[in-house]
Amino acid sequence: MSDFYIPPENIFFRLIGNDTARALFSRRTGTPGFGAHPANDVLTSSWFSLVRGTGNRDGLFAIRGRESGWVLYSRTAQLPLVGHDTENGRYDDNWFRLQPGTGAWAGMVCLVVPSTNTVIVLRASNPTLVTNYEALPGVVGRYSDQFFALDYEDMIIDRIEYNLSLGRIISNTPRVLASQTLHNQTSQPQQMIFEMEESVTHTSSFEFSRGITLSVGVTMSGGIPFIFDTEIRVDTSSTETRTYGQEESITKTYKATFPVNAGPYSSVRAVSRVNSGILDVPYTLHLRSRSTNTQATSHGTWRGVSTWELTHTLTDILPDGTEREHREVRVEAENTAEGENAAQ
Repeated sequence: MSDFYIPPENIFFRLIGNDTARALFSRRTGTPGFGAHPANDVLTSSWFSLVRGTGNRDGLFAIRGRESGWVLYSRTAQLPLVGHDTENGRYDDNWFRLQPGTGAWAGMVCLVVPSTNTVIVLRASNPTLVTNYEALPGVVGRYSDQFFALDYEDMIIDRIEYNLSLGRIISNTPRVLASQTLHNQTSQPQQMIFEMEESVTHTSSFEFSRGITLSVGVTMSGGIPFIFDTEIRVDTSSTETRTYGQEESITKTYKATFPVNAGPYSSVRAVSRVNSGILDVPYTLHLRSRSTNTQATSHGTWRGVSTWELTHTLTDILPDGTEREHREVRVEAENTAEGENAAQ
């Protein structure tokens, strides 16, 4: 249960049956007042929020309809077995234990009422009937018709926070950007100018693990992690727009100019390399409900392919073809990135 995210009160969501793709609804007018409706047709009566239990109901939750203000129940004593009432959590059968799914049902939840020892089900064989059956040991969490997905309301991303101390460089390999040979065809030592300009593509994405699930395409502003002097950093001044749930690419261009000395009838080969690796950095999204301004969070891992630390290796090639004295040169390079701060 510790890994299952419980949304704050006044964060609204729909409960969509795993087997039926139907969302529960609760309304004061119309017949029926409670039931399940195709999820692709979003009803205003299909939004719910949680009410946290206290005292002997600590760890349990009432599920309240936003439009109706009524709470759900699951009982055995009379029909209907599952429905809603106006008592605002007065009865024990209004209080649910949220049992998270695992494996194929990870991120979903079973709705269990301990006082009546029942679990709510929504079956494909009768998709409009919301009912229950006995929550026997080994039964809850075993069958697909017990599971509901939480489809959250629209959220605004206020900011993103990276846990840089837990960031990892999970791969690091040299990548050759350019190789150039300069020839001195005179009898005198010559100083020549080495110039290089090469571009690489950086890709990144936000992988969700826990919390409020967001729709693909939600945008946010801010920098993304990069490597500087072997440390993972973030440009906090960046106002670039990011898109959640989609892989994004930027082009980073390395430019460098520096002199090289070549002896008579000799050559100098310059090979330019960068470190290329994959970064994993945990993040927390600080969210806000568009309708109520209630704050919430979402957690995951930012993963990106990045390059850093441009170096140049110089090799002297003598007139007889022998090579000697490999020298590594570090030059202050001009880095530019489309859509990113140059330091990245």
